[in-house]
Amino acid sequence: MYLSRLKLLQFKNISDLSLSIGPGFNFIIGNNGVGKTNIMDAIYYACLSKSFFQASDKLVVQHNTDFFRLEADFINQDKTHQLIIKYKPQSIKELSWDDKIYTKASEHIGKIPVVMIVPDDVFTFIHHSDDRRKFMDQTLVQIDSEYLQHLNTYNRILKQRNAALKLMKQSNRRDDQLLEIYEQGLLIAAQYIYNKRKQFIEDIGPMLVSYSNKISQNKQGSTITFESDASQDLSILWATQRDKDFYTQRTNAGIHKDQLEPFFNEKPLRQFGSQGQIKTFLLALRLAQYKFLFQFSGKKPILILDDLFSKMDSARVQQLLFLLEAEHTGQCFITDTHLDRAQQLIKKISVESQIFQINDGNLALHETK
Repeated sequence: MYLSRLKLLQFKNISDLSLSIGPGFNFIIGNNGVGKTNIMDAIYYACLSKSFFQASDKLVVQHNTDFFRLEADFINQDKTHQLIIKYKPQSIKELSWDDKIYTKASEHIGKIPVVMIVPDDVFTFIHHSDDRRKFMDQTLVQIDSEYLQHLNTYNRILKQRNAALKLMKQSNRRDDQLLEIYEQGLLIAAQYIYNKRKQFIEDIGPMLVSYSNKISQNKQGSTITFESDASQDLSILWATQRDKDFYTQRTNAGIHKDQLEPFFNEKPLRQFGSQGQIKTFLLALRLAQYKFLFQFSGKKPILILDDLFSKMDSARVQQLLFLLEAEHTGQCFITDTHLDRAQQLIKKISVESQIFQINDGNLALHETK
């Protein structure tokens, strides 16, 4: 399945855009600030019904407007499917697939697998444990609708338990019976999420090693470990930590504290990894994510590479494209600021490719020779 048409109306800084796209490599070229990343985010949104960057849909609506509309055509085995998303704050969020309206936006997740690589990955993955957990969730929700349901349930009950702890602290009276009710609600969801995350890390381990060796030419072996409070009896752990939770006014144990620890050549990446080693690890991890999604969904994910040249040298990007070519990537989007760089890369690969340029807010196909 690949994206063949994208139409945006009042999406972030894009007032009105219509774009016809082909399979293979699609380069989006333009100066910084013209909206390249917003186009990439729109493609991601079309796949997962949410922004890669913004937690709230309100922040996706163009400034000084009151709605956005996204249309996307996807071709699967010569059949065209149309997605339409309409959003108006405080009013509607409606998604339809082939004129059939989804009852919930989450029903769309998993239909079109996607992997997005952005420059900030280098910083956020290393420094923020939330982003390492987000990596697992972004992957698993695309192949397992039950995982998404359990994740939503866990986050909802966790929020309720934390709110209850704050009220208890204000009144200086702890209600263990109420806390136990919340813990019982958390337990089933936590066990399901833990089992899926643990299996996921085991599954992508060999893929991570393989891609890391390919990217580094066998100079860097990359691995990742997974630790979770759910490896023990959570019901006992929550009960023993109620004193701490009461005084801190938050739940201090659970799968929302799961930890991923990256390693290179058996050393902790966060402590000892150079910028080049961190980039190699993250590229290998995202490619492992791509292969995992393909293996378990049966569909080649759309791959989005946003502004890689800002964090990677041309030789490393070229090596990455050669690797993607060898993996028979179905559709890939790449943004850059330099037309000549894209033209030179296209000459070195045999995959079907096209270049789009943004000038004065207009996006047009650049004829390649």
